[in-house]
Amino acid sequence: MRKTISSLVMFALANLLVSVAFAQNITIKGKVHNSVSKEAASAVSVTIKGADDGAYTDDKGNFEITTKKAFL
Repeated sequence: MRKTISSLVMFALANLLVSVAFAQNITIKGKVHNSVSKEAASAVSVTIKGADDGAYTDDKGNFEITTKKAFL
């Protein structure tokens, strides 16, 4: 009986830790530039495939996307 309760408690804790790990925000930063001229590309739409999250690049080509999408 005691072993069963210990196993259930361990299972519940493991489930809780996995849930918390998946709930974390992920921030993706980058820079977009023209492949020929190497100049920064402004107002470019950057999206995550399979997610609704995205951003536009600024005038220096930089973007930042914060998502909760799990990449496993």
